[in-house]
Amino acid sequence: MAKEKRPTEFVLGPKTRASYVHLMEKVSMNDGKPHYSCCFLIPKDDTKSVEAVKKAIRAAYDEGQDKLGKTVPPFESLKSPLHDGDSEHPDRPEFRGCYFLNAKNYNLQPTVVDSKLNPIEDPMEIYSGMYCKAFCGAYVFAKQFNKGIAITLEHVMKVADGDRLGGAYTSVADAFGDEDEDFLS
Repeated sequence: MAKEKRPTEFVLGPKTRASYVHLMEKVSMNDGKPHYSCCFLIPKDDTKSVEAVKKAIRAAYDEGQDKLGKTVPPFESLKSPLHDGDSEHPDRPEFRGCYFLNAKNYNLQPTVVDSKLNPIEDPMEIYSGMYCKAFCGAYVFAKQFNKGIAITLEHVMKVADGDRLGGAYTSVADAFGDEDEDFLS
């Protein structure tokens, strides 16, 4: 029996697509602290996932008000981790009709499994464009002049393959398989 989720935790999917996938190795963006991360594209018609995210964001705000300082800013004024792909990336077809959020983990590598909960260790199986479910949590942050709500990444379940995002992928066999030139002879 699964443990009960905290109000700040939620599950995305299974129509969610992964983008900017960094689940197998930490990356450092703009010389920042290395972390695991993924951008999740959530179809707007996946109301169950969207509502779960919104509910967790609100719960994080309610739980984290002590971190926000003496003057707690109104909920609506905080930076939200849930973004509208149509308005923020109108030129990117993969963001059309989707909300998106970026999730990170600075400390622990997210667990990555297949639909039968078997660990996936082959990095070629984990890519931008795959369909997945994700277990995440919302939390409040307050840094100097920047306050908001962020998303932590815990687990990802690959549920189906999808077209790769970010350019075409050509296998080694396709790239070199029909080369019949023998330039050494």
